[in-house]
Amino acid sequence: MRDIKAALQGKTVRVDGTVDHSSDATTPHLKLFAVTYHNQLQSLGKSKVLIDDKLLDGISFWIGGPAQREISSNLTSLVAELRAIVPRDFPVFTGGYITYSSIGWTEPAPFYDLLRQSVDMYDDGRVQGFFLFAGSVLKSMNSSLWQEWDLPGQLEMDYFPHLGTATVAVTTTEQQKIANATATVVYGSATHVTRKAVGADGSFTFGGWVGKKAKTPHTVTVAAAGFRTASAAVQLEAGKTVRATVKMQRL
Repeated sequence: MRDIKAALQGKTVRVDGTVDHSSDATTPHLKLFAVTYHNQLQSLGKSKVLIDDKLLDGISFWIGGPAQREISSNLTSLVAELRAIVPRDFPVFTGGYITYSSIGWTEPAPFYDLLRQSVDMYDDGRVQGFFLFAGSVLKSMNSSLWQEWDLPGQLEMDYFPHLGTATVAVTTTEQQKIANATATVVYGSATHVTRKAVGADGSFTFGGWVGKKAKTPHTVTVAAAGFRTASAAVQLEAGKTVRATVKMQRL
């Protein structure tokens, strides 16, 4: 696992397949996650070496497809069990199956139950995102299945109304544009949203969650050669594009 993570982060892989751990990491921003299922919580609790030794950067947590119908309503409590095992700021993603290999198409109601709970947990920082499995099958849905699932309608009720976008200008304290910079966007205190290259015009755009129970700002942090790293809080507005500026001081 140490070799896998080192290779993922861009350390040199020798011809014989071994990894030079003393080499520079060329992609240090890449993260290593593991998939964990609801029936593996006890095993995870007994053996946390991958988490404690910081070999894993997060967990993708799933209720197994065949159990999705019966225990979808338990997701929030299951995530609470998982949160009791991992560090407070450890990223956890949830997910729901539209189709599963052993049973085929699942049912819409349990899936949307998982989605709604995940949206609420994302809202207050308990999970960092939701995966849909598998988006590639949507194109093979027949008309009756598409109508039964009504993905656009469901997302319009529970998801889209709480999204906004921002255009962020990156400048010097003298109002000069800065290109060739990298921006990282975090929702709340710990949820990584995106990593963006600042464009030649000295700006970038991102989209994100506004906040359902209460508005929660995103933190934008920008790094550029020759400048001090700078941050700014950006509060998105539902259905709108807001504008913000991050000012950087020269070293």
